[in-house]
Amino acid sequence: SSYLSEGGRNVDTLAAIGDDFDRQLVTRLLHNLKSSSAAIGAQAFSALCRVAEQAAREDDWDAVRRHIPELVVAFEPVRAAVAARLQDEGEARHE
Repeated sequence: SSYLSEGGRNVDTLAAIGDDFDRQLVTRLLHNLKSSSAAIGAQAFSALCRVAEQAAREDDWDAVRRHIPELVVAFEPVRAAVAARLQDEGEARHE
């Protein structure tokens, strides 16, 4: 799934940001994660991304840095649920 690969890359990129980072990139990654997560029904994760994105748009980078570890942890069950759903759908097609 493109959500799994792109979302995973986005979360990994956010997890790796240091003190010197591209603020526009971080804002865009948060926006993309928010939108794509909402589109697949991961509303709670999308809401976390929305809060971090809003902080980024308000130039509250300390808040963004505080939210990123939470997003990284919260993405794991989303990733697992999406992977399980894709596997179930794949098995259903072959029955």
